[in-house]
Amino acid sequence: MSDSETISLSLQSPLFWHALTIALPLIPTVDLRYGGIGIVVVHLGVYVAHRIRPSSRIDQLNNEIKMAEELLSSAGFPEYPRIIFEVDEICCKLLQERLFVSQIQSDLLEEHHSSWIIHLQKMRAIWEKLNQCEHRILTLRTKTLLIIELDNRRKLAEDIKKSRETSAALHSAGITWYSQRSHDLESNQEVV
Repeated sequence: MSDSETISLSLQSPLFWHALTIALPLIPTVDLRYGGIGIVVVHLGVYVAHRIRPSSRIDQLNNEIKMAEELLSSAGFPEYPRIIFEVDEICCKLLQERLFVSQIQSDLLEEHHSSWIIHLQKMRAIWEKLNQCEHRILTLRTKTLLIIELDNRRKLAEDIKKSRETSAALHSAGITWYSQRSHDLESNQEVV
C-alpha cells in the first residue's frame, strides 16, 4: 500500500471523524482541546498538500486510466458495430491520455534543474495539463459507463421482447388447449 493511500484512508475514514468528535468533548482543559484541534488542522493541511502534489495527481490519473481500461475490458460487449467502434475509440483515447500523462511526468522530472521563476511558470503549465487530462479521463469514463448502460438497456429490451413472444405463444397455445379440452368434456358429457 503506497504512502498516499494510507493517508487517504486515515482521513476519509468515518471512524476517524466520529472518534474525533467524541474525543474532543472528553478533553478536560480548553488548552488541550485547542491543541487537539490544531493537530487535526495540521494533519488535514499535510493531507491536502500531499494530495495536490503533481506526482500524487499523476498517480491518481494513472489509477483512473487503469480503472477505465478495466471497466472496458470487463464489460464484455457483444459484436455490434456501433458499440465496437465506440469502445475502440475510447480505448484509443485512453492510450492517448496515458501518453499525455507520461509526457506530463517527463516535464515534471525536467523541472528540478531550473530557476525558481521558470519552475513556477512551468508548474502552472503542468497544473493546467493535469486538470485538462483529468477532465478528459473522467469524460471517457462517463462515456464508457453510458455505453455499458445502453448495452444493458438493449439486452433488457431484447429479453422483454422474447418474454412477450413466449407469453403470447403460451397464451395462444393455452387457449387452444383449453378450448379443445372443454370441447372434449362437452362431447363426453353428451355421450353419457
